[in-house]
Amino acid sequence: MLTLPLLTGLSGCFPKLDDTEEVITWNHFATGFIEKPTFTVAQDYQTDLLWIQSTRMVPGPKESAFKDCVTIFDESQRPSVAKYAETFGDKVDKPFTYKGLVRNGGAPVPIHFYYATPVSSIVITSDIDWSNELKAGSNLASEFAYFTGCSDLFAKEHKKYAPKETPTELPIQNRAYGEILRNNFANQSSTTEILYGKLSELDLTGKDYVGISTVFMILGTDNAEYRKPQTLIVKMTFRDGQTATSKVRLNQHSQGPWM
Repeated sequence: MLTLPLLTGLSGCFPKLDDTEEVITWNHFATGFIEKPTFTVAQDYQTDLLWIQSTRMVPGPKESAFKDCVTIFDESQRPSVAKYAETFGDKVDKPFTYKGLVRNGGAPVPIHFYYATPVSSIVITSDIDWSNELKAGSNLASEFAYFTGCSDLFAKEHKKYAPKETPTELPIQNRAYGEILRNNFANQSSTTEILYGKLSELDLTGKDYVGISTVFMILGTDNAEYRKPQTLIVKMTFRDGQTATSKVRLNQHSQGPWM
């Protein structure tokens, strides 16, 4: 379930819409794909962590929907979801059955959303100097640590991830970052591997199903310059060469975006 400021259980829940029951038998792990190279970044003022959201809910004329996504929640979109999934080699040997869950007839439907074109790299810059070496506009990847998940093994090979011990050494000392890591190691999912480390060492080569629910990645830092008012620009490059950027005004509560 997706919660703030922690992610627990490495899955998400589709929000309540109505009481209509429906049954879906689904032959793939992924339940949705983000079709456009887009994302938003926000500062969580409770923890100061940066959240990169791959998609979000937007209101529609009749009901809310996930922005720039095809999902199994819309019956007309299921063939597109299946096509993307099979492109990645995602086809489970035993179908998932969601009974009465799509319009909230029961327990939540897992949200496993991924980019139709996976991300290859991330660059973060600021409009202020962070040090004599890290002038405004410099890549700040060395100053951030990331946390996310990858579900390739389960989705493609039908193999569960073995649980791992909670690490004793973390890439940064940030308290909120350490808490979110420890919480998720304590509540590991067999379908998702926890990925973490310095952003400058991030290697997404061969990793297709990256992200947790609608969150692509969470970032933290120990650098004191992060606490100053400034504008960060996050740039993501996708495997097809397309790029997307998102700006966030840090420590400026009236400016947003924030969480």
